[in-house]
Amino acid sequence: MPKDKTFIAILLSALADALYAISTPVSKVMLQSIAPTMVVAAIYLAQGRVKAANINITQTLTVSLAMMVVVVVGIYLFSRQICYLFGSNDVLLSMLCWFPVGKRASRAA
Repeated sequence: MPKDKTFIAILLSALADALYAISTPVSKVMLQSIAPTMVVAAIYLAQGRVKAANINITQTLTVSLAMMVVVVVGIYLFSRQICYLFGSNDVLLSMLCWFPVGKRASRAA
């Protein structure tokens, strides 16, 4: 019996080594595509702190949504100035009427 247990222990040790060798590159690939806030939320969930994870995710989504809204509204309100900033002139600006933001820019003259 002791030889059987030794063989099983060696086999399980080799299996653990193989799984660890596979999990390291996989985790590095996953961490490249997962936001740090999601990692923190996953750690909170693993610790059983569901409320902290919910707060973390809510704050992340709220801040990113607010930043997106500010950028979109800013581009919409200042579309004419942004077009000039990127090298447009009056002839090119009149061609922007094909685009939704350009319609507002061409009417603002």
